[in-house]
Amino acid sequence: MTHRRLVRARRLATLVALVPLAACGDDARPDAGGACSDLLAGDIVISEMMLNPTGADKGQEWVELFNPSDGAIDLSGAVLRSRRVDGSSERLHQITGLTVEAGGYVVLGDREADDLAEHLDYGYAEDLGSGFGNGSGEIAVGCGEAVLDSVLYSFPDYFAAEDGTPDDGASAPDNASWTFDGQRTPDALGNDTLRAWCAATSVYETLEIVEDDGTVSLDSLGTPGEANDPCFTSMPEVCTDANGSRPVVPPQPGDLVISEYMPDPATYPDVNGELDEDGELPNAPDAAGEWFELRVNASVDLNGLTVTRLGAEEPTQVVGDLECISVKAGTYVLFAKSDDPALNGGLPPVDVLTTIAMSNAPDDATGFSIGWGGQFLDTVTYTDSKTGSSTSLDAAISTPNNDELAFCEGVTEYGPGGLGTPGSENERCPVEVPEGSCLDADGETIREIVAPALGDVWINEVMPDPSALVEGDELGEWFELAASADFDLNALQLGKAGELTDDVESVDCIPVSAGDYVLLARNADTATNGGLPEAAYEFDIALNNGSDGTLLIGSRGEVLDAVAWSEGSTTGASLALDPSVSGPDANDDLANWCDGAEPYGAGDFGTPGAANTACGGTPPGTCDDGGTPRDIVFAGEGDLVITEWMPNPDAVGDTDGEWFEVLVTADVDLNGLQFGTDPTDPDDTLDATGPCISASAGERIVIARNGDMATNGGLGTVIEGSFSLTNSASTLFVGVAGTTIDSITYSSSATGASTSVVPGSESAADNDDELNHCTSGTPYGDGDLGTPGAENVCE
Repeated sequence: MTHRRLVRARRLATLVALVPLAACGDDARPDAGGACSDLLAGDIVISEMMLNPTGADKGQEWVELFNPSDGAIDLSGAVLRSRRVDGSSERLHQITGLTVEAGGYVVLGDREADDLAEHLDYGYAEDLGSGFGNGSGEIAVGCGEAVLDSVLYSFPDYFAAEDGTPDDGASAPDNASWTFDGQRTPDALGNDTLRAWCAATSVYETLEIVEDDGTVSLDSLGTPGEANDPCFTSMPEVCTDANGSRPVVPPQPGDLVISEYMPDPATYPDVNGELDEDGELPNAPDAAGEWFELRVNASVDLNGLTVTRLGAEEPTQVVGDLECISVKAGTYVLFAKSDDPALNGGLPPVDVLTTIAMSNAPDDATGFSIGWGGQFLDTVTYTDSKTGSSTSLDAAISTPNNDELAFCEGVTEYGPGGLGTPGSENERCPVEVPEGSCLDADGETIREIVAPALGDVWINEVMPDPSALVEGDELGEWFELAASADFDLNALQLGKAGELTDDVESVDCIPVSAGDYVLLARNADTATNGGLPEAAYEFDIALNNGSDGTLLIGSRGEVLDAVAWSEGSTTGASLALDPSVSGPDANDDLANWCDGAEPYGAGDFGTPGAANTACGGTPPGTCDDGGTPRDIVFAGEGDLVITEWMPNPDAVGDTDGEWFEVLVTADVDLNGLQFGTDPTDPDDTLDATGPCISASAGERIVIARNGDMATNGGLGTVIEGSFSLTNSASTLFVGVAGTTIDSITYSSSATGASTSVVPGSESAADNDDELNHCTSGTPYGDGDLGTPGAENVCE
């Protein structure tokens, strides 16, 4: 067979200085010979060593050898040696019956040949002893006088201070093999460089370790028998993606920010564990649920990123892979000790497994940092942590920050492990706002509250006694303010019976502009307050219905306006100031007030958050029937049916020619009728006051965007609105006081022809089915097709 000979002068010089593995006259040494006698230095390479394994050293140590040649190598007769760097404590083992394939690995462990672990290929029993993980030592393999390869390890030197002073307390990483850089093909010259080695990061085995307080699952890290993990002790220059090899895009300061970390997750059942002695599932270990998160501010690669725990002896973790680990700006990268949701407290998918442990509640400041190429990118320090809550960087801060005041506790539950937002956008931290100030709309600027002066604001409308769809006054009470100047609602005080008792409290500024009508509600939930529009503030004081009804507003102890309804109020209708007058003096005169007349929401009357209706019209809920007020007959369920619609006229443009038809099935009034494309936001509402708009059963009402017959395509009598119909995938509705009476949805429409409901299917239930729709074929007016205001025709 042929072998690649790695004979180099510098390497040979090193080997000469070593004591031969089979020195003459040393009876304790194995005899040289066997198949290995043909091998030369460099034909076999030491590529990985487990020096400080999980649990007891005995039975867990191993050495990996690599064959860099293009042919198989028989190591029979070769000697494996371990010793201290000063030559003491030397132990030897002569290899028998072991072949290494070309470009392959073999793993030799301190086990008997008949008791090999799955990751071992060969056992040297107890010949090399154990416990060489501390301090410094040497592993070598040779044959006769030839040293094929030797590796010196010195952890005091590897973990030396920046000034070169050795760390005498440093030892091999716990539970991790000492591995030659996986970015490089192992060779007997390159592995002489101490910095070409690092702690492995891949898990090859999980052991159950019995301790005083129970059984703990611990991972063993390494790549026995396989290509090694990359070390990146020198920063990677290239990585591989789908398009092949390319330069690594390194992060710069500000590109990656430590945005959240969880040193002390909550205890939770380890659902993968066996029952303890009490027959219960044990809690998952704290470390399994630890995690931290990076916010990505620029698209970069993580290859070569370092993670270091401050003040700890454990080695720096280097994020590495030969493949590109790319992250995009605006995303979040989740690092965790475990990627099993059953063990890590229910975390979302983990991006990177970390080997860095975190302190829960240190006596002194601790923390961790990230870097690249020897440059720090971001560091966090902390003096405390809360069990079950992450420490979260304020979402408004996007640059590296080491100020504990920029962080706050996570509050969103992500699983049994605790509270936080791992792998996703953080929440805003509570802002400490000084008294007399508020947080502006940008969420970051604190400014002084602007207070109103006398005459800047007055009470414009009050609803003391609502009735529609509310259970008790307190759910539907509200009042409205009118403003003639800019100020902040935060500056107001509320009260009644001559005393200001309640401050309008809000950390956020609530700005009011001149001309605004500001709605304040006792209950801001639109589902239970009778259908009010959005309120600017939710107040606590109760508005009395009877003769002692009063309301005050003020600022900084000064009363700015007060109103009283000494004669009570009408149930279901607001008290509204006539829009012909304004100001805190005008609303002192009860003659300037009247009942609200416009229906809103669930059917009460008033104009909350909008200009009032002029007083002097018909009472709320009534219309003028030839000079005589009478109750409006509001349409109810089934009384109105949409039977035809024209979204896409051709004879005239859409703005002039759109219309729809409503079949009236009972005698009703159309006062207060709402219609449009969104039931939650009607396009039009017919006047609920003034003349009665009566419609008889069987009548077909046409509602059009343009009421001018000369320009709307030739429609007859219509009710004009401001709605707009889209040609496809749209909804159309009619309703009263926030309640939908009928609606239809259509997926498409023809050009120049209406869509009609098939005769016999003209009901609020049947007109929903598009199988009951047809395209009209009867011409009208200027030439479009349809039957506006007449019975439908489907051929």
